[in-house]
Amino acid sequence: MARAFLACLVVTSALVVAGSASAATTWTVTKTADTNDGACTPANCSLRDAIVQANLGSGDTVVVPAGDYALSAAQLTMSSSMTISGAGAAITTIHAAPNIRVFGKSGGNSTISGVTVTGGHVIGAEPTGAGVENDVGDLVIRDSVITGNTATSTTAPPEGGGIFVAAGNVTIENTTISDNHATSTSQFTSGGGIFDQAAGSTITINGSRLLGNTSDHGEGAGFFTSMNVTLNVADSTWQGNQATMSGGAVGGAIFNNASTLSTISGSTFASNTADGGGAGFFGSAPLNISNSTFQGNSSPGGVGAAVFNNTPVQVTNVTFDGNTAGSHETFQNNATVTIVNSIISTPSGDNCEQALTSLGHNIDNGNSCGLGAAGDLTGTDPKVGQLADNGGPTFTELPALDSPALNAGLASKCPATDQRGIARPQDGACDIGAVERTFAADLGVTATVAPAVVKRGGQITYTVKVTNAGPDVATGVQLTGVLPPGATLASTPPACSGAVTCNLGSLVAAATASVTLGVKTSRAGRQELSVHVGGSRPDGNAANDSASVSALAGPPTLSRLSISPRRFTPATHGATLSVRRGGRVSFRLSRASRVRFLVQLRGRHGRFRTVKHGRVERSGKTGVNRVRFSARLRGKPLAPGRYRLRLIPHDAGGTAKAKSVSFRIVAG
Repeated sequence: MARAFLACLVVTSALVVAGSASAATTWTVTKTADTNDGACTPANCSLRDAIVQANLGSGDTVVVPAGDYALSAAQLTMSSSMTISGAGAAITTIHAAPNIRVFGKSGGNSTISGVTVTGGHVIGAEPTGAGVENDVGDLVIRDSVITGNTATSTTAPPEGGGIFVAAGNVTIENTTISDNHATSTSQFTSGGGIFDQAAGSTITINGSRLLGNTSDHGEGAGFFTSMNVTLNVADSTWQGNQATMSGGAVGGAIFNNASTLSTISGSTFASNTADGGGAGFFGSAPLNISNSTFQGNSSPGGVGAAVFNNTPVQVTNVTFDGNTAGSHETFQNNATVTIVNSIISTPSGDNCEQALTSLGHNIDNGNSCGLGAAGDLTGTDPKVGQLADNGGPTFTELPALDSPALNAGLASKCPATDQRGIARPQDGACDIGAVERTFAADLGVTATVAPAVVKRGGQITYTVKVTNAGPDVATGVQLTGVLPPGATLASTPPACSGAVTCNLGSLVAAATASVTLGVKTSRAGRQELSVHVGGSRPDGNAANDSASVSALAGPPTLSRLSISPRRFTPATHGATLSVRRGGRVSFRLSRASRVRFLVQLRGRHGRFRTVKHGRVERSGKTGVNRVRFSARLRGKPLAPGRYRLRLIPHDAGGTAKAKSVSFRIVAG
């Protein structure tokens, strides 16, 4: 594996001599073997060598390419400010030998990113921070995995299987802290994932996952602090963390015995266990919880599986569902819990130890929480779905289409977005709980007309169909339309008023509503109806929201009538109105229709009369028409004289004004 890194270079802001140090230097690791050669060169630089060199400077970067870096000796110690930059947690792994911590930090402010830290194991008199121990300065862990690290001892309390914080502020971003353990058969254990005793500091956990960490003889399996630490959690998942202890442990995911206000937002606490209580959260620190989900946390034989609080807690748009305990399954509220826009639901309905302070618009499937403010619902099933990926950084529970939580929140208290980052409200008013239900209705409209042709002043029937392709119900469905110029409504259904405004209410998925409009024409020509459909919920497919259809009113028009030749002699006498050799009649029609041809002879006083057999009908098409003509009718030639050919188009719209063209037959 080491050969793959021989092409890597040591990049500096100036020429670097092996073994020397410089400010803002980048040290690139070129082998996976754990050696301590006292130098870091392009041809020979272990991870340990690079960190030793970075400790001589300040703010250096150690680049750790993809690979498996197994420590064979002591921990890796960061005594100066630096950045450890891996190629990605999936491909850059740093793991310790038995009974060795992976990272210790004794100075500076440092960042660890893009690595997996695993296999750390601390025992004996100081069983703390098997994965990472931060003794001095601030620490950032980003885009990394801290997993499979264990703190254990029978002589001292094991603390911080994954991370131990003795001092400084800590920021954890987009990082998984999983399957770390604080374990003992005789000592109190705490902080299987994270233990923080840095008084006066702040720990920020953002977009991260704390999964399956344990404290098997103590408390705070995911996170533990008993110091005055500010804890801020956002967009993170706490799942499957387990605290157990004889007599009952508390704080399965979080044990926070501080006195500083902490916050939890946009986060999910699921399937955490603490046999004594507070499987989701146990605290003696003031706490604000918003836009979060507590689902399936368990305190068998204990109390308050979701939240066990000894100091005030503010709850805003939170979903508590399916948490189970021996009693008071959601809250063991030993201090005030002020709650608004939230859901409380357990199998038994025994949700609270004592009455909550309600600001209204909460749902309790039982009646133990003392809810009675405006908008509160008790003994009511909130109808939320199972924990699932509904978008956003965490799993959530989506309210059903018939959930009483929909549009029932107090607007002045609703956050601007829900747990997933979806804007509130989505449907006129915000929803109760952590998730704002979005809707994916797809309204579409089509239109047909009958008859296609009517006389001027006649009536046309337009049939308009509105369909919801779903998958959700469409509400506030309204059809609007624009009538043809001069037309008036002759008949409309009760749902319609005005020119064309039809309020159709709600349409479930795959449903169709039909609207029939009788329209009386007043002008000749094209009779186009344009319609548009919309609803109160968003429609992501605007392409099918509008439609138009046309009929025709009045007779067709004929124009550009001509005949060639204008003079016929015996040489041209050979045909009648037919597709044969001879002359040609040409004309244009505004639409397809029947055309009556009249062959008329001019009399002595200038009047025209239709000759015998001089009435013929032909079908004409839209546009230019051409008909053969050579002055014969039924095989007999027309007598010499002055004639005209008169054309009259007609169809269901009526008979149009006639057009004529003259011709002459001369004797041979």
